[in-house]
Amino acid sequence: MNSKSVKLKDNLLFEGENNLMTVIAGIKFDNGIVVASDSQGTKGNYKKTDEKKITENEVKNLKFIFAGAGDSRLIKIAREQLISMCFNEDINSLLHLKNVCENVSMFIRKRYVDDDTEYPNLEFFVGALLGGKLGLFRIYHDGVAEIVTNYDVIGSGEIFADYIYTRLDKENLDAIEAVNTVLYVVEEIKEIDPNCGGETAISILLPSGFFKYENMEKVVNDRSGVLQSADDAMKPFWQKMIRDPFKIPGLDSGDKGGKQKDDK
Repeated sequence: MNSKSVKLKDNLLFEGENNLMTVIAGIKFDNGIVVASDSQGTKGNYKKTDEKKITENEVKNLKFIFAGAGDSRLIKIAREQLISMCFNEDINSLLHLKNVCENVSMFIRKRYVDDDTEYPNLEFFVGALLGGKLGLFRIYHDGVAEIVTNYDVIGSGEIFADYIYTRLDKENLDAIEAVNTVLYVVEEIKEIDPNCGGETAISILLPSGFFKYENMEKVVNDRSGVLQSADDAMKPFWQKMIRDPFKIPGLDSGDKGGKQKDDK
């Protein structure tokens, strides 16, 4: 059996941003990396919930978060291949790891995609701790790995998330603020994007290693609830602003007929 006898179906080929039906948000801040995702996944033509999109891995002296978007089969293969390559190579720098991530993507494309103009339905984050240094990479469907210096989002919720993120404070975040940010983004996207849903998962990587709350699921749910309550509390203020906006010439209540008043 040759390496391409197991073919990708059309639904496993990348067709555009909305092909990645998920939201995965990652933040690189001064003292760590935080990655959060929804849990609604796809397998072939079917959707299923409770898909584990984030895993925490340790290979030799390397600790890394792996978070994938796209077809669940390819996500699993990419993670396994990255672990294998890290075992077989002595990763000596974050730049070296970045190149290995690109090799993983190229391996999948070469093995499963016949047409050189097509790409596999796969993108992923790798957040790594190596030699006391932290790095976050986004690997695109075409195999290019990009260093994330601050914040990025993968999936169909990417455009919405970028808009939400522009409204948030992005400077000098500590770990708690970074966690709150990615949780808020993912929870908001789940409300407006039908391709995203299920429980929210989160992974935190600090210079000391992976950070675990005693009951991570409860902490995530409780904190998400608090953020949602705070967001709901702001709605009356927005409604009041819309009902009583600044005066617009030609539209205020004293201007009958919609004509602009003479300033004389």
